[in-house]
Amino acid sequence: MKCTGSDRLEDAKVELRLLRGSPRWDGVRIIGRVLKLAGGEQSGHPPLPGARVLITGPKGTTIATTDQDGIYDVSGLENGHYAVRADVDDPSEYSSCRDFTEAKELLSGDVWGCTLRVP
Repeated sequence: MKCTGSDRLEDAKVELRLLRGSPRWDGVRIIGRVLKLAGGEQSGHPPLPGARVLITGPKGTTIATTDQDGIYDVSGLENGHYAVRADVDDPSEYSSCRDFTEAKELLSGDVWGCTLRVP
């Protein structure tokens, strides 16, 4: 159970990439993971490499592909509101997300993203 704001090492790959990466970038950065729904809670959710992720914002849709850790990472996006979804045939309630608030758009220098879980 997560209670301190930290994840197990194998579940913190996005945070580690942000810590190890460049402290500056231009535009909005959207980063997250795609995990495969498997078995049940005890079996965990393995990363899904090679998954297509659709990032839709003010300039249209950008397609990202996850790496070997199931991470998608796109920077240099325009200011605005974004939706992220996995490009799958059988969408579930966990395979998409929208930016954190309708009242405030993401601005240059902002980092946002989510974990997507696909069947």
